[in-house]
Amino acid sequence: MVTASGDKWVARVVHATRQWPVTAEVLRKHEQAPPIKPSRVDRNIVLRQLRRDSCEHIAELRTGRLVFFGQPKTFSTLPLDALKPSDQRHEGRYLLCRTIAEPVLTDRLVFAVEDQDGRPELLYMYNYPLYGTEADDIKHLFPPGTGFLFREPLLVAPFNPGILTHVRVTSASDVFVYAGDAPRLREVEWATSSAFRLRDHVPTPVVKGATPNQIKGAAYLSAGKPHLAAKYFSGALATAETQDDTVAAALSRGKSSIAAGRPASGFRDGNFIDMYFDMTTEKGRAGRGRAAMLRATALAEMRLQQRAADEAELASELLNSNELDLSGDALEDEIAALRSTMQAAAGKSEEEDRARDRGAALFVKRDVDAARERLRQQETGHYPWAKLEAYASKNGPFAHLDVGDFVGPVRVAQLKKRKGGRGVIATRDIEPGELLLVEKAFALSRGHFFPALGYDLNTELYTPAAHQELITEVVARVLDDPSTLTVLESLYDGHTPPKNPLVFGAVQQRSVPEFSTAPVDLDVRCVEEICCTNGLNLMRNAASQRTEQGAWSGLFINGSAFNHSCVANAYWKVIGDTLVVRARTQIKKGKEVYLSYVPLAGMSRLMTGDCIERHFGYNGCPCTLCAEDRRDEPGDRDARCDRLAHDFAEIVGRSDRLTEEDGWAGEHKYRSTQLYAIEDTYVRDTGPLRPALIHPYCAMIELARHADMGDLDEPSFSWLEYLISAAGGEVAESKTSPIRWRFTTMPVGAPEAVLRATLYVAHHIAISEEDDKREMVLKHLTLAADLSREYKKDFVALMQS
Repeated sequence: MVTASGDKWVARVVHATRQWPVTAEVLRKHEQAPPIKPSRVDRNIVLRQLRRDSCEHIAELRTGRLVFFGQPKTFSTLPLDALKPSDQRHEGRYLLCRTIAEPVLTDRLVFAVEDQDGRPELLYMYNYPLYGTEADDIKHLFPPGTGFLFREPLLVAPFNPGILTHVRVTSASDVFVYAGDAPRLREVEWATSSAFRLRDHVPTPVVKGATPNQIKGAAYLSAGKPHLAAKYFSGALATAETQDDTVAAALSRGKSSIAAGRPASGFRDGNFIDMYFDMTTEKGRAGRGRAAMLRATALAEMRLQQRAADEAELASELLNSNELDLSGDALEDEIAALRSTMQAAAGKSEEEDRARDRGAALFVKRDVDAARERLRQQETGHYPWAKLEAYASKNGPFAHLDVGDFVGPVRVAQLKKRKGGRGVIATRDIEPGELLLVEKAFALSRGHFFPALGYDLNTELYTPAAHQELITEVVARVLDDPSTLTVLESLYDGHTPPKNPLVFGAVQQRSVPEFSTAPVDLDVRCVEEICCTNGLNLMRNAASQRTEQGAWSGLFINGSAFNHSCVANAYWKVIGDTLVVRARTQIKKGKEVYLSYVPLAGMSRLMTGDCIERHFGYNGCPCTLCAEDRRDEPGDRDARCDRLAHDFAEIVGRSDRLTEEDGWAGEHKYRSTQLYAIEDTYVRDTGPLRPALIHPYCAMIELARHADMGDLDEPSFSWLEYLISAAGGEVAESKTSPIRWRFTTMPVGAPEAVLRATLYVAHHIAISEEDDKREMVLKHLTLAADLSREYKKDFVALMQS
């Protein structure tokens, strides 16, 4: 357990990881040794270890956590009917057990279980998808008495003598879960009585004609816990006695599954309803219509927009049988008015039925309009960017955007210069700012808000700790929708060539079966390597101690096809759960399109260096910026880093105490001298791109705008020129007017800082006494507008701020 914090914690972790090459090899040999048959352990000792794991996890959240990647992982490829019951061996065996206490969620699920003979065991289950279930609700998902069946689990003797021998399962495809009263458990003879009890975990008001499972499912769904709701709706479906109850339970389970991030399960429930009506004499027009709506929603989440539009049209035909007038444009106002009508019609059967029919027709019209809009976006690349930015800003980093994917004038190609490796090339000449790719995330991890650092035992490199949850999210996606496995296997894992070719649009072109297929055998080791190689580290708050805090991670299938360059000719950003890629410079037809995997500013050097080394080895990135950086004298680099860290770290705090114009000008002059000295540490013939100077230049502009322009040795617009150049941008006069400026090359680093600095300079010039200030202000405002337009920022709001 880590006990230090802050910089001391990181120093301790970095020192400790130097010993891990030897320790990792010992760990691998230890875990790959033949399993042993442990001596019988008292149940209280197992429960005590369970509580200890919980306490250690809480302590780690406070002080910092080290996440290890590259540990040995196993998965089974044998079907259950080919396995024998366990006798403390794992090869060719299955283990049937049930829980005896509430589980603990750390970086894994920890259970105290017992087998059929009453032998208590500690169970560690890794990479098991929980579909958004919070830690406080794990006990409701796996109450005591829950049954597990594992294919070929590992029985592991602990590395540390003080820890119990335990059962380890690393692939979720080897796990089968049973409710405590499931027939699979009842037909087995157990040495002890079950701890399972039917309990009410949420308020369950009495509803006439509703079963307890339906009531609990509805309560969990309204409480925003859809995965738990789906569990209870499954119970309601299994015990349904009438046609209406069967259809209602299937619809509710499908909606809950989609809300929990399992759209393929919702799609299969919609198909089940159609199959159910095919087996009965009922036409079920309304039920089929609602099932088509369910499938349309699920297919949209699965990125199959054409099929989603077709299902939405079918639902419209089935649910709009009374030819209701749906010509109104204010659809949301109609829906809001309808809710009031339904409340007034409660208890009046005929009026309530009419209101329900109209409601179904209105909702399906909204779905049809949304499906058509997504198709239009997919074909044209036209999006309401301002609306999407505002929605994502309001709803946080995981905001779900209802958009279609788009691929611009680019394609994946085999490149001779990469010895047959893949890359993305332009299919025609591309202008700066042109849209190249819009893609919804294949999987996103949730951000963690505690210090964490990841370390890969195989590569001996630091890896974003957020990738750990990304791996689980990818596993969840594949288990729900096995058709995505072939798409996932088209990505490079860092070692061997991909099994399948990567083609833009493969997600939209895949074939999805209507019903469940055979269980997929998932190699989590391969998933981990794919995520560590292709996952985008989306840092939201780079802590000063070089740990990740508030970081999250995403996997984008099409986005993974781009190769890296620190001075890339395209740039990316993430809006909600959607990746957007645009051209930064002019790109000629047939030329390769690059992205920078790491930001030039704001990410720790520790993480940046290891991210680059994972892709390029010890030789480093071959781009011009990195090549020039390697030409620097080590002493110059160290002096530059020290000055940047110390001389400019306190500039904001110090400038707040300066109120007189002479004070601002004096501070400006003092900092200018320091900055010139830092510039002199660069090799003289290197290019103008200098990411380390972006924020110091911004600080100089901040100082300059508080001082009188006549008192300054270097005016603010000169610092802006240096800033744009250091950020990799290039500016020229507009072709339409000599008093308008535009970017011919977009900044590669810190575009928002450049944008705000440009507005600051425009304001500073406007309040100065310069003779030609009107022309200068207009040039800077048009330059800011050009940058704002390309990065899709709200220019008016920025000017007001």
